[in-house]
Amino acid sequence: MTNPFVFVDFNNIAEDGQLRLDCIGTRDDLQRRGIQLEDGLVLDVADGDLYAKIIVRSAGESGPWRGEMIEGPNERRSDDEP
Repeated sequence: MTNPFVFVDFNNIAEDGQLRLDCIGTRDDLQRRGIQLEDGLVLDVADGDLYAKIIVRSAGESGPWRGEMIEGPNERRSDDEP
């Protein structure tokens, strides 16, 4: 089974270098796909130009969910899944 691509803003980086998963586009994609964030969840994320594989990490009560990049970011090719 393929992990779903979820929109993420690669410019929305936390102080620890992880992607913040709190932008409107990310929240909308997660809701539309019925994905509930949980610590350790692996997702494929993209912004139209770049894509990466992340592991979702909880920031606890101090902030938004974050994504630790485990592959990428890579430039998308025209034949990549949206």
